[in-house]
Amino acid sequence: MLSFLPKKNKQTLLLEYKLRVVTTICFFVCVLFVIALVGLLPSYLNEKAQADVLRTQFGEEGTDEEKAIMVRRLSNHVLVEYLAKEIKSLSAKEKFSVTISQILNDTQSGISLRSFLINEKSVSVSGVADTRTNLTLFQKNLKNNPLFKEVNLPLSDITKNIEAPFTIEIKIK
Repeated sequence: MLSFLPKKNKQTLLLEYKLRVVTTICFFVCVLFVIALVGLLPSYLNEKAQADVLRTQFGEEGTDEEKAIMVRRLSNHVLVEYLAKEIKSLSAKEKFSVTISQILNDTQSGISLRSFLINEKSVSVSGVADTRTNLTLFQKNLKNNPLFKEVNLPLSDITKNIEAPFTIEIKIK
């Protein structure tokens, strides 16, 4: 059909076709721009709110250099708080390793430890004792250890004379 049109009409039709394609592309670019603007608006408002909080926190007076120093101090303060939490966590882990090593040191021959259940304030130790005497000696050694506040061995664990399974609850100081 395009080939049957006169040359002048062909050019007009091609020009109109190109204008429609360009108009459609511009429309989609504008729609993408609006979608991007709507998507980034919450982030912008959040950043603006944080900047306002920092401005009120540090005050409007002072040079840019002083403000930069205050921002660095604030970020260092946050870093120090994070490191303090990590150090506290590591020291708690170290405390548990010391506790377990003390329990292992107090273990004598004839006692076989199977598992440890560790809480913040207590440790539960399960195992098997060859004899009742070995089990009571193990309990006495744990009671004499200054690291432990209280050592509880249920009477039901002492009833069996040989190959006695046990679970001891130890409270940590």
